[in-house]
Amino acid sequence: MRSVLALRVSAIAICMAIVAGCGGGTPSAATSPTGSAAATPTPAPVKIRAAYGNVTPANLAPFYAKEKGIFLANGLDVDLTLIDGGGKAMAALLGNSVDIAQLGGTETMSAFAGGGEVEAVTLFVPVSPWVLMAPASYTGPNDLKGKTVGVASKGGSSEVAANQAIRRTWPRCSRPATR
Repeated sequence: MRSVLALRVSAIAICMAIVAGCGGGTPSAATSPTGSAAATPTPAPVKIRAAYGNVTPANLAPFYAKEKGIFLANGLDVDLTLIDGGGKAMAALLGNSVDIAQLGGTETMSAFAGGGEVEAVTLFVPVSPWVLMAPASYTGPNDLKGKTVGVASKGGSSEVAANQAIRRTWPRCSRPATR
């Protein structure tokens, strides 16, 4: 439990360092030809439309940066918008409805493999945060027959993680659990 917390805190700290480093310094006063200091006008912040696909702790860093004024201090006016599900967030990114999207690797790789011009810039959570949970009485894949496996979004990282967990736990199970 402690290592999971340390990993999450480290991921958030790395993200904040990246966010803080994305801006630049604050504008300084320029010296006029006469030698007196003249104030340099502060440019308007750059507007960024950002999407996130799920309400999870992995999406904490952008909210922290917005609430603490880190984005504005670095010249960014960031509008954070929930677009339910990584697939929908990726569609918004590919359709230029947003400028940047925070979503899973599955959505990114699917878009790239399909010819989308996307690039992964950073990982906020360098491991899969998904956990497959079931009642203790479940002992194998037969216990899942007729049951529903919950995922955050169909076709997204949570579905891939659920299928991998089932195959890892019960290797003879070859069909995807979510249909």
